[in-house]
Amino acid sequence: MDELDRKLIGALRGDGRKSNVELARELGVSEGTVRTRLARLRADGTLRILAVTDHRKLGLVVPVLFSIQTEVGKAETVAERLTKFEELELVELVTGNYDVVAVGFYRSNDELAEFLSKKLWKVVGIRKIDTAHVLRIVKLGGRLS
Repeated sequence: MDELDRKLIGALRGDGRKSNVELARELGVSEGTVRTRLARLRADGTLRILAVTDHRKLGLVVPVLFSIQTEVGKAETVAERLTKFEELELVELVTGNYDVVAVGFYRSNDELAEFLSKKLWKVVGIRKIDTAHVLRIVKLGGRLS
């Protein structure tokens, strides 16, 4: 990946629907160069264009960070099980005091409480769950381009 690839990715971060012609004009290269580079970045898995929703507009106004300790040797199994829950947007294996970190979005504290008691605590291998309500997202995105 070179500087042009990084600039191309950066340009798409603002609007992933920009046409190749728009991108070429913005970056000062040919449309063919943009097309070729995008094809390569997609083919090798470096770049995926995704739709990102504003959870608040969907009524999901309670974002929560879950920090989870698992039984010894159960982190990957627990993480894999968590990927099945549609409420969770992100599931990661981590190092430190916790083994798994996840982010979920809920319509209310009642919905969160139900998720905790009826789903999350039923996952075999979880020892401890700490939750943190996200008050405000201050920054999203960064050094990926």
